[in-house]
Amino acid sequence: MTINGDHFTPVSPGSICQVEIPVTDVEASVRFYEHVFGWRRSPAEIQEYIVLEAPGAGPDGRSDIGISLIPGAAPNTRNGHAHTVIYFKVADPAEIARRAETFGGSRRFGPRKIPSYGEIWRITDPDGNQFGLFK
Repeated sequence: MTINGDHFTPVSPGSICQVEIPVTDVEASVRFYEHVFGWRRSPAEIQEYIVLEAPGAGPDGRSDIGISLIPGAAPNTRNGHAHTVIYFKVADPAEIARRAETFGGSRRFGPRKIPSYGEIWRITDPDGNQFGLFK
C-alpha cells in the first residue's frame, strides 16, 4: 500500500494473535473466563502472565489467538472502563511503531524479547488506546 508516496504493509484485523486482559483478582478472573467463555488456565506461564487455553480451529484444537491475564495490573481506566490490549502479528513492528509516533501515537515499549515466545512491542493511538505488536 502507498500513501503519500510512502510504501508499507497494512496490518490486517485477521492478524490478531494475542489479547491481554488486566486483572486485579487472578482466581476470580480465572473462574470467570473458565465458566463464562470456557477458557481454561494453561500450565504455561509467560513472565507473570496467566495463559488461558481457548478452543479453536488450530491443528491441536486450540485457538490461534493467545489470551493472557495480567495479574496485579490495575486496569488502565478511562471513563471507568478497563482496557484490554489486542496484539497483531506483524513482520516489522519497528516500522509500525515509527508510523504510530509519526501520526500522533506513541511507543509504550519495545522491543521486549520473551525467550521461546517472540518479540513484543506496545504502541498507542492518539487517544491512548493501546495495541500490541508481535513478531
